[in-house]
Amino acid sequence: MIKVLFTILSVLMLHYSFAQTSIYIKGSGFNNNSQRKLILNGIDQNIPSGRGLCLTIIDAESHQHISSKVYDTYISTSNANNLASKLNSLNQKQIGILTSYDAWEANITKDLIRAARRLGLYKFASDKFTEDSRHPYASIF
Repeated sequence: MIKVLFTILSVLMLHYSFAQTSIYIKGSGFNNNSQRKLILNGIDQNIPSGRGLCLTIIDAESHQHISSKVYDTYISTSNANNLASKLNSLNQKQIGILTSYDAWEANITKDLIRAARRLGLYKFASDKFTEDSRHPYASIF
């Protein structure tokens, strides 16, 4: 059974070509006042600045930058819910990247926590981040 499964996987792997990309991401908190960062294959993507979380979407096959938008979840529950909606709309042809700047934790909503958990972002969805603020955060999913 194992030999057959390995053979099937080997054949399947021959039919796909995977892009290889180096990715560097950095989120920051108020305690380290530096900008968030996203570098793909050595090229700075110049993602937007501003307090909160920046959702960057890249193409899952080509690894090309599609979009980046900042959601100030520190100041607004509507921004948190808008981010939750965007996270829930991601499909399998997209890779999401979240990076923080300054503060983002104050108005995290239950909808955003559910969206994060659905994507496997359990540390993001933990209660630890809602106790105080200005933690750095970065994730790829």
